Amino acid sequence: ALALAAANTAPAAPAPGLATTAQVAAAAARLAELRAGAEARMARGFSAPASEEAHRLLRELLDDGEAEPSEGGNPARPPVRDERDSPATAAGSALHGILERLDLAGDIRAQLAAARSSLAVVMEGLIGPERRGEAVRRAEEVLARLVAGPLPARLAAIAPHVLARELAVLLPPDGGAAGPVGFVAGAIDLLYRDPASGELVIADYKSDEVTGADEVAARAASYAPQGAVYRRAVALALRPPRPPRFELWFLHAGIVVAGR
Repeated sequence: ALALAAANTAPAAPAPGLATTAQVAAAAARLAELRAGAEARMARGFSAPASEEAHRLLRELLDDGEAEPSEGGNPARPPVRDERDSPATAAGSALHGILERLDLAGDIRAQLAAARSSLAVVMEGLIGPERRGEAVRRAEEVLARLVAGPLPARLAAIAPHVLARELAVLLPPDGGAAGPVGFVAGAIDLLYRDPASGELVIADYKSDEVTGADEVAARAASYAPQGAVYRRAVALALRPPRPPRFELWFLHAGIVVAGR
């Protein structure tokens, strides 16, 4: 009887070919890990704009005390979070369109001055009527400063060396855990070859209403991730001997800043 009781309390030996309790627990833990990873991946977007991280950093910068999101600012007004209804965004889009259509072999300054008359019509497709007047005012101000500043002369000087304008960018994700799982897309405003050094240069137009050195430096830091995406795209596509340079052309301030 004692022998029978001892046999009944002894742990049963695993049947041949079946997993042990420890193996089942390890497999369950691995399954939970894979499921969490899959859920995290499903939460990520399939695609993302090249400027996504730059805009996130810019929003953080604006939340810390500046005024309006990408492409402008007005300290008297709170930030506009719906970019579709942002006069700053509409003004920036209009100005980008004007610069894209310039005849670089012609009188650039005169073309920019003449473009002012078309701003009201252009804005009709960019923003609703309630805030259209403000968008036109913003664009007119930046355009006037641009015409009077040094950037038209700089653009005319590099015109023979321009390789592309509004160059479409399509990249695989960089492998980071927070980015898209499919692709990154964007458009390079201007790609040219430096006439002095021969290196490739990516120029990105910014119509942000900033003038002080500190403001410009803070905005340039926010746009650094966008520059990194464009530099990677050009390096992968053209395989230059040296990495391309990235520049930010601040239209309102009339200056060019080397990007990071």
